[in-house]
Amino acid sequence: MAASIPNGTNFDDVIGVALAKRGIAPVFRPLDVIIAQEGELLTSYSEGSANILTSTNSATPVQVVNNLDNTTAGGASLGGQGAGRMLWVEAITIGFLGLPSGTTISFQLGGWGDADGKFPQFIYRGTYSAGGSPVTIPLRRLFRPSRTDKSALVATIRNVIPAVGATTSVTTVCSMIGAELTDDPNFNAAKTMAVFSDSLDYGKGYGPTYSQDIYSFKLRDYYRSLGHDIRLVSFAQPGRTSTMFENADRASGKLDFLRPSLGMYALGTNDAILAATNFDTTWEANFLKFWNWWRLAFPKSPLLVRNVGPLNDAAYHANAQTLRTKQAAVVTAINSPLCKLVDVSSAFTRTDASFYRASDPVHWNTAGHAAVALVVQAYVAANNIAAA
Repeated sequence: MAASIPNGTNFDDVIGVALAKRGIAPVFRPLDVIIAQEGELLTSYSEGSANILTSTNSATPVQVVNNLDNTTAGGASLGGQGAGRMLWVEAITIGFLGLPSGTTISFQLGGWGDADGKFPQFIYRGTYSAGGSPVTIPLRRLFRPSRTDKSALVATIRNVIPAVGATTSVTTVCSMIGAELTDDPNFNAAKTMAVFSDSLDYGKGYGPTYSQDIYSFKLRDYYRSLGHDIRLVSFAQPGRTSTMFENADRASGKLDFLRPSLGMYALGTNDAILAATNFDTTWEANFLKFWNWWRLAFPKSPLLVRNVGPLNDAAYHANAQTLRTKQAAVVTAINSPLCKLVDVSSAFTRTDASFYRASDPVHWNTAGHAAVALVVQAYVAANNIAAA
């Protein structure tokens, strides 16, 4: 979606049309409201250098790609968040260092394609004079990063006036400010389903093309098909163990603003994979802290505990079996109609590679998520689990 963006233009209507084509009803709110719902303010900084050609009007303008991902040495990352996230970008600032005194350049800034600058979601053209203040572009737009983790800002130096007399190295400096959102901008939904999980629910390049293909989003769609106006807010993070979640997220107060009608606790896969000493009892201790918080904070909201799903690797499978036994025992001992265990371990044959991402014994592909979704939906239907 390429467009020229005059300063101050609000593109809510353009994004709204794009989202509507995918069946998503967008409701846009000010940045401070979104942060209050979704999490922390994020900033990003990136820079890249290139040589300006001596010609004033080059047939091949200099292009500087500023990758905004977790591998950028200069810091990261508002970009490269993967298919499972969207971003609200308030503003982008761009400046140029190293221009000879008295020169002015015309430049083009494109964003949110891949590392080669393809598939831009915006294009901005402007000018910059040597030694001047950085140019701020107040985008105020909702973005979906590309399906790679190499989303980028691409700054192209188009013209140099007057022409420089020799090859000159110029550094572009870009920074952004905004907030990361879950892939469900239906902010005004009557009910909210919160998911606490790891990469299996995050979707960062691990199989599903879009987060709508992940089993938890399919569960959201199931509730919607029953007439429930419900929104999914995902607190899934790649690599998360139950201990990391308990210490860095739940106990630190990051979830205190929630008012969920339904929850899904799906942590445990990384506990089993890492298999630290007494990992099953560690999971138990972490989950009980979470459950005690949940039942006091949301006494009418059901909590689904999704156990460790199919894992292809034999060692992982053995550890998962140990943890599944513990998970079942813990939920049974709680003995609450609001705490239910959903067993997805037999959603598909664990050694069938067609359900996993290529050469990946852990992360399910679209077919794997579809199989897990059927199990979860059948359990919810059979047990008449409704969002409060």
